[in-house]
Amino acid sequence: MLSDELVDFIAQGVSLLVGTCDADRIPHAMRAVGLQVHDDRRHATVYLPEVTAQHTVTNVAVNPRVALFVSQPIDHRSLQLKGSVIKVSPASDGERPRIEAYVAQFGRGLNSVGMPFELSNML
Repeated sequence: MLSDELVDFIAQGVSLLVGTCDADRIPHAMRAVGLQVHDDRRHATVYLPEVTAQHTVTNVAVNPRVALFVSQPIDHRSLQLKGSVIKVSPASDGERPRIEAYVAQFGRGLNSVGMPFELSNML
């Protein structure tokens, strides 16, 4: 279960990298575009850009294990969360504002360390 401190940390526009592997345990990683920790603090929804998520979606269909690397761009404070994917589905229209808010906040974090957000290829 995630503590208040970790939930607050995750909400700060952190870098999100999702790691999966296929049936042969060949790893793959990709950048996520948002994260929502659920009220039980044991489950979360990770948002991936649909245009680049196919490899990850294919991997979790055969191996649901996933690792999420969370890192603050300004000081590299990091944590890794591990678990299993329960469900894969497109984001709803109601979730879009959460994704857009994350992308904007992450962009501000990149700018604070001198990387123009446009160079991140986020979306």
